[in-house]
Amino acid sequence: MLDFKIELKSDYHIASGTGLGSWCDSTLLRDQAGSPYIPGSSLAGLLRQGARDLLEQTLLKKKYNYCGMETSVDNCKKGDKPCIMCYLFGSPKYPGRLGVSTAVPDMEQGVVSEHNWGKDSSYRYRSSVDVRTRRAREKHLFGREEGTAAQVFSFRVDCPDLVSASFVVAAARMVRGFGSGRRRGSGDCLLHAIKIEPSSNGISSENFEKDMLSLFNNSWVRGRVDFNAQMQVNNQGLETKNINLKTHNIDQNNSKNPWRARLVVHLEEPLLVSRRGETGASFESFEGIPGSTLAGALLARSFKNQSNGSDESTLIELIRQGKISIPFLTLAKLTDVRLNPALSAPLNLAGCKKVDSFSPNNGEHPPVNRLVNANNRCACGYQLEEPGGMLILQASPFHHQPVKRLETHIHINPLTGRVPEDSLYRYIVLTEDQWLIGDILCDSEETWSQFKTSAAIPDVNQDFELLIGKAWRKGYGRCRAAVAEEGAAKVLTDSWIGVDIKNRVGESPEKDQQLTMTLLTDTIIPDRWGRFLTSLDEISTLESELRKSSNCSVISIKEIGLSFSRSRPIDSFNTRSGLPRSRDIALMAGSTIQFVINFDDQDILSCLQQIEVNGIGLRRTEGFGRVAFNHPLSLIGNTYNFNRQKVPESLLSEKQTQKESFEWLEQYILSEYQESIGGFITDKTADNWTAFARILRSSDNLNAAEEKLGKVPAGVAGELEHRDKKHFFEDKDKGKKGIEKLQEIWDEINQWDKWENSKLTDKARERLMAQHLAALISSVAAAKRRDG
Repeated sequence: MLDFKIELKSDYHIASGTGLGSWCDSTLLRDQAGSPYIPGSSLAGLLRQGARDLLEQTLLKKKYNYCGMETSVDNCKKGDKPCIMCYLFGSPKYPGRLGVSTAVPDMEQGVVSEHNWGKDSSYRYRSSVDVRTRRAREKHLFGREEGTAAQVFSFRVDCPDLVSASFVVAAARMVRGFGSGRRRGSGDCLLHAIKIEPSSNGISSENFEKDMLSLFNNSWVRGRVDFNAQMQVNNQGLETKNINLKTHNIDQNNSKNPWRARLVVHLEEPLLVSRRGETGASFESFEGIPGSTLAGALLARSFKNQSNGSDESTLIELIRQGKISIPFLTLAKLTDVRLNPALSAPLNLAGCKKVDSFSPNNGEHPPVNRLVNANNRCACGYQLEEPGGMLILQASPFHHQPVKRLETHIHINPLTGRVPEDSLYRYIVLTEDQWLIGDILCDSEETWSQFKTSAAIPDVNQDFELLIGKAWRKGYGRCRAAVAEEGAAKVLTDSWIGVDIKNRVGESPEKDQQLTMTLLTDTIIPDRWGRFLTSLDEISTLESELRKSSNCSVISIKEIGLSFSRSRPIDSFNTRSGLPRSRDIALMAGSTIQFVINFDDQDILSCLQQIEVNGIGLRRTEGFGRVAFNHPLSLIGNTYNFNRQKVPESLLSEKQTQKESFEWLEQYILSEYQESIGGFITDKTADNWTAFARILRSSDNLNAAEEKLGKVPAGVAGELEHRDKKHFFEDKDKGKKGIEKLQEIWDEINQWDKWENSKLTDKARERLMAQHLAALISSVAAAKRRDG
C-alpha cells in the first residue's frame, strides 16, 4: 500500500457538474461535509496517463510490449498475456490490480464545512471572445470555483507487489497537472510517494521516494522485469478449487443454540452497489448493502488475507450449507455515539397528506395504524397516505432519507485525448460518512468462530477494512467495519427490532394468539407449484413456511385479518458466467399481515423466536426473509425501552466526532439564539449584518471579524479624515449594541459542556462556532429583509 501526497503549484478545478445560480456556473467537487476532494477515478486516470508517458520513453519502449489499446476490447490481441498497462490498470478483458483511493485534504486547519466559503476556494471569471470582432460575446461570461493552491491532498494506491509499486511511483512522477484547464496553468502539481505498508527491506523511510525510484531504475530500466511471471505468482489461488468437505471439520448437525454477531459499518468513501438501471450508462446504488454483496466483500477479504491464516474455501462452504446468514445492512442514524437503524416503513402505517406525520414536529397529525383504525382520515380531516421510505427505529419514528449524490464520469480515448460520443456515465451513490448496521446469524458459536477465522475478522470492537460494490479500485466502496457485539441469538436482541420478544408478545401468550408479522427485508416465498407469492394472504403457503422455520409441525393459522403487501422483481447478475440470473419475485420489506395463530401445546415464545432467527422463504443466507412479530414500528404508539447499539470506539474517528458536534451545534444555535439575534437586526440594518456575516464566515473567530470592521485602505485613508460620521458598528445606537450581544452569545457557546468530548482543537472549535453563527445571522437578516 503506497501513500502519496499531492503538492499543488497553482489553483485547480474539478467540477461537480452543478452551479450556484447566475454567479457561478461550475462549483468545486465536495464531499457531504463540504470538504473538497479528488475522486479516485481521476487519480487512476492520471496514473494511467503517467504510465503511458513513461512507457513511451526510449529506454522502456524497446523492452516492454505496450498494446496501446487498453481501453478497447481488442487490447493485447497479439499474445495471450496482457501488457503491463492492461495488467496494472485493467481493460475490458483483464481486471486491474491497482486500487486507488480518493484524495482528501489535510485537516490540520480544522473543520471544513459547507459554510467555509473563502477558506479553500475562490471564484474566477472569464469571457468568450469573438475572433471576428475581438470583443467579448454577449451572455458569455462564465464563472467557476477554484480550489486554492495552499491545500495538500493525500491518497493511497494498493499495489500487487513491490516491483509494481516502484513502477507506479515512477509513473506518478510523470504527472504534472490535473483537473480542468491544466493546459492554461490550472492544476499544476507534483505527486510524491511518502511511505509504503508494510515496510520493505532496502527501502528507508527517510529517503523513501528516492529508494523506490532507484528500485525502478535497477529493475525496469537497467534490468528487465518479467511481469508475466510476476503475474502468475500473484494469481496463485485465483483458480477454482475442488473443495473437500471432510477437511473443514464443519458440524453437519443442526444446532439448537444459534449465534448472533452485530456488524457496524462506516462508509469512508462513496458507495455504489448498483441496482438495475434504466440505461446501460446509469448506475444507482441501493439504500443499503445486500447480503450477497457483503458476502462477496468478505470472500475478497478472506482471499487477500490468506497469509494470515484465512481460508476462503471454508467460508464458501459455510455459506453454501446455510450455516451462516449474511445480513442486509441497513442505514442507521448516529446520535450520541449510538445507532438507530432505519427500516422500510411498515405498509400498515399511514400519515396525513397535509403535514408529515413522521416528523419530530407533527403537531396534531399523529401517524395512524390501519390495522386498528380503519378510518381513512387524519384527525385534521385530510386523507391519509403511506409514509414510504425509511423510518428511524425509536419511540416516535421519523423519516430518514439516504444521502445520495449524482456524479458524472467520462471516458477519454487515450489515442485522441478526447471524449468519444456516448461516453458519459452517471453514478448515483450513497455518500461517504454514513453508518450501516446488521446482524450476522450462525447456527452455533463454533460456526461463528470458523467464520471469523476464514474471513479474517478480528475480535469484538476491533475495526477492519472492507471493499464493497462497484469501482472499489477507483475511490469508491472503502468501508471500515467492526463487530460491535456477539452472543446467543436468543439472548442478544435483534438490532432491527430493539425490543425483547417477551415485551412485544407477552411473557404468557394465549394459545390462540393474535399477532402482527412484518417483513423486515424482501422475502421470496414460492408456493407448492413454484409460483412466487405477491401477497401475504395465502394461508396454506404462509403456514407451511412458518412450520419449516420453527420446526413446529402443529402451527396453524386460524384467521387472517388485514394485510398490506407489495411485491417487486429481484434481478441479479452472475459475474463468473457473465449472464443474468433468473428473476425472482419478492414481497417487499414493510409488508404486514395480522392473523390469529394456534401453536397447540408448544412453547409459543420459543417458536416465534426461532422464526425470527431463521427467517422464512428462499435465499435467507443472503439476507432475504427476515421477519418480526409485533414489531415496534408496526404497532406504533406503544412505549418501549429500545436497545440502541453503541458504536465501537475504533470506528469513531476525530472526523465523525467533529461531524456530530457540527450537527448538534447547528440545532443548538438555531433554537437558543435565533430570537436574541432577531432583536437587534431590522429590515433597515439587514444589509449591514449580512456584510458582517460574510466577514465572520471568512474569520477564525468573532474577535478577528471585529478587527476587520471599518478598515479603510491605506491609499484613501487621508481622503476620509474629514468625515465625522461614525462607522455603523462603532455607533452605540446601531451596530455596536449588536456586536456586544454577539460577544455574550459567543461566550455562552464557548462554555458548552459537550466541547470536552468533541476532540476539537481550540482553533477548529472557534471556526465551527463562527461558521454557524454567521449562517444564523444571514438567515435572520434575510427574513427581516423579506418581511420588512
